[in-house]
Amino acid sequence: IEHDAPLTADIEGIAWPVSNWVKTSPTAADVASDGAQAIAEARKAPGQIATLILPADTAWNEAKGIAHVPEIPAPAKVGDDAVAACARILRSGEPTLLMVGGKALRAEALEVASRIANQAGAMLMTEFGTARTERGAGRVSVPRIPYVVDEALRVTRPYKHIILVGAKVPVAFFAYPDQPSVLIPETCEPHILARAEEDVLHALLWLSDELGATNTEPTLQTPERPDLRSGALDPDAIGAAIGHLLPENAIVSDESLTAGRGVAPFTVGCPPQDWLYGTGGSIGRGLPEATGA
Repeated sequence: IEHDAPLTADIEGIAWPVSNWVKTSPTAADVASDGAQAIAEARKAPGQIATLILPADTAWNEAKGIAHVPEIPAPAKVGDDAVAACARILRSGEPTLLMVGGKALRAEALEVASRIANQAGAMLMTEFGTARTERGAGRVSVPRIPYVVDEALRVTRPYKHIILVGAKVPVAFFAYPDQPSVLIPETCEPHILARAEEDVLHALLWLSDELGATNTEPTLQTPERPDLRSGALDPDAIGAAIGHLLPENAIVSDESLTAGRGVAPFTVGCPPQDWLYGTGGSIGRGLPEATGA
């Protein structure tokens, strides 16, 4: 049974999406093919939640055999209008912030984004909460929008334009009385180069070519490690210990939304690593992520 709409949860009268694709297998014979389809749906760009509901008797009735995961469609390419508009803004010389997120935070895409920013004199930043960032020595280091509203607005205040690449306009983690939720000034105009579900690397390469930035050097992080500290075990000492000992190609699940914000400077020059930041306040996800869940 293919459900007509995504699964939602009603919270205070608002239907919040819980799953992008939902299906119920009518018999045990359907479970393998439905499971393969669920995997394909979950892998669709930019990654989404798929829910397969199995009635109890599918656990003991006869199955049909192995099913192969269907081919997953490639993400859509952006149109030339988006590339031309962003190129025009970057050529204007007006203060511009290039905001990257999603797949634009992989090493190859970040190098292209850095070439674009260096060619155009734009500032390169990323959202505060990003699912996965490839960082470390030899890669492009991208500062995050600050968590605190006042600090974020101070950082974004100089910019007249913000170009979004796999990212959304930055917003505050919480709503605060008498403070804005949108973390850019009203005078800053947003422009979309590529949405998260689109081919962000292709869009960046196209924009780079349009700007003549193909041979522009990206800004790469130099290797460096902090020394171990003695004394109180405070956030800085913890950050220094992580940075001093972090092995190459480590995958770090960072669920420390408060004290952990200071760890980034201690680890930015460590050997290449994948950093998984919290995207929605899921405190407690560190241990299951560390075991591969």
